[in-house]
Amino acid sequence: MQAQYFGQISLGTPPQNFNVVFDTGSSNLWIPSSFCISEACSMHAKFQSFLSTSYQHGGRTFSIHYGTGQLVGITGKDTLRISNLTIDGQDFGQSVMEPGRTFLLAQFDGVLGLGYPSLAVANAVPVFDRIMEKNLVDKPIFSFHLNKDDNFEYGGELILGGIDHSLYKGPIHWIPLTNKGYWQIRLDSFIACILFLCSIKVHEKGILCPNGCEAIIDSGTSLITGPSADVKKLQKLIGATPLLYGEVKT
Repeated sequence: MQAQYFGQISLGTPPQNFNVVFDTGSSNLWIPSSFCISEACSMHAKFQSFLSTSYQHGGRTFSIHYGTGQLVGITGKDTLRISNLTIDGQDFGQSVMEPGRTFLLAQFDGVLGLGYPSLAVANAVPVFDRIMEKNLVDKPIFSFHLNKDDNFEYGGELILGGIDHSLYKGPIHWIPLTNKGYWQIRLDSFIACILFLCSIKVHEKGILCPNGCEAIIDSGTSLITGPSADVKKLQKLIGATPLLYGEVKT
């Protein structure tokens, strides 16, 4: 349903391939361990550390909290390959327990975080920070093209080290970050988040979050969220009826 954008990476020597979400909402790289006990791991590719000659055991546990529960695993280092880039000694996690049904139903095996180091657990250096440290890219920039055309030959593109100017028209609008953890920005109003326009009114009854809101640009989710009170106002204004947690009928 065009809700999951993921791509292939490899870890280890010889390479073991995995599909990962390139996630600006987190900072750790993790994939399932061959020792994982969760049902979700049985449905996905698992990293076999004992088959990699370049693997270094990290000796630490890590945990990441998601909306559906806690993911737990062990740390390590190994050679990471993304397309034509090779990153030696990359920190990563190997999950041994994955929560809920989210990862069971996912088409990806793990997550490659693209957030800032302050979000990383277990003192891991995020992948793109390691890439910049090793001067593997021309510019300290990564960019996404999230394509939704069913007739296109691929669903999207992640460019590490630059921007493909043929994929857009007009100028790029640069927005300052308000906090370097997530890719966090300030919105003029909550409706701006919904409609991608500023100062839009719903039925001329006023702007939600009138004093501005903080939001994160998160490539790992398809949700649009906001302060509870403002979301309830929006639901009322558009005639939405709450059904279950996280669901509404319009």
